[in-house]
Amino acid sequence: MFCFNAPATTEKARAIKTQDEVSLIRQACAIADVAVCAVRDAIEPGVTEDELFAIMTYENIRRGGEHMDVRLMATGTNTNPWTHLATDRMVRPGELVAFDTDMCGPLGYFADFSRTYLCGDGQPNTEQREAYKVGYNFIYESLDLFRSGAAFQEIAQKCPELPDAYKYQRYPMIAHGDGMSDEWPVIYWPDQSWSGFDNDDDVLQPNMVLSLEGLASKEGGRESVKLEEQLLITENGPEILSFAPFDERFF
Repeated sequence: MFCFNAPATTEKARAIKTQDEVSLIRQACAIADVAVCAVRDAIEPGVTEDELFAIMTYENIRRGGEHMDVRLMATGTNTNPWTHLATDRMVRPGELVAFDTDMCGPLGYFADFSRTYLCGDGQPNTEQREAYKVGYNFIYESLDLFRSGAAFQEIAQKCPELPDAYKYQRYPMIAHGDGMSDEWPVIYWPDQSWSGFDNDDDVLQPNMVLSLEGLASKEGGRESVKLEEQLLITENGPEILSFAPFDERFF
């Protein structure tokens, strides 16, 4: 009897998107950009995580999106560790609001990127600035590695290491594929083989879409910063599909 690993083969086939799929993912990301800006504009002392998540959901559904995958909307101490879903917690002045779009847009194609904003008119404190710098720099110092033909193992080895204080609570993977949800491929940290998760012996190809994770979560810290960009792999390098602004007060 011949055995065939159909799920693995199907996942790999789905990883390379058609032009129609790329167009739908672009549309989903455009909707997510609008939704992120609506959330940013609604952040004020006293607003709850549930209210902010409702705004993001509304902006997706009213533009033809299908649903939200996960309620990852956290504020203040709920951001550390990065495991809390939206609650009725009210955000306070000077706290961080961190969230992940995880948004299925029209016809079910996925927008998955993250932003973190500061509540109020003040300036971030030292701990917040440090975390934002760690998350942002990780993404943009890793970005050029995401090129057609790059081996998953090579990307994992060449990505910059996080500072020691941020390693324990780092995101489970460096990057993951996007389609109609989180999909193959997944690029794991190079020291994760002990856990049973290891990098496939494969390479990036044109028209793969991935989310590059930039979680900065210090063990024992008060807050985390969650940043993430969605990328299209092209013959000429990675193209960023997520355009929602970062919080300029951190730069």
